[in-house]
Amino acid sequence: MSNKKIYLMLLMLVVVGFVLYLAWPRTAQTPVVVEPKENLVFYYGDVCPHCTIVEEFLVKEKVEEKITLTKKEVYKNKANANEILEKAQACNIDTKSLGVPFLWDAGSCYLGDQDIINVLKQKIQS
Repeated sequence: MSNKKIYLMLLMLVVVGFVLYLAWPRTAQTPVVVEPKENLVFYYGDVCPHCTIVEEFLVKEKVEEKITLTKKEVYKNKANANEILEKAQACNIDTKSLGVPFLWDAGSCYLGDQDIINVLKQKIQS
């Protein structure tokens, strides 16, 4: 066999291999489902005076127009009360000393009106 025939056969094998590679069925990848996280959650009580201070700040500074913030009342809503306990435990906060206002920031916890207001000021200025 001549060299030309050998090169031609090799070229044909490469082309056929490439076509088969392109045509070969591939297993579909399972899409990764990312659960939406509630990055900022403000836990409050209806008659809590320190919560009122934070809520007045939210209104005055139009915080909810600038960042996504979920507000959850804990005195009347048992699910929210249980949720704040879970968040506090995740931050190693003794649940016996837990109170509101309380801010959950994607794994960080803040207690007290001034600490929460300071965090929110940083968030809205970013």
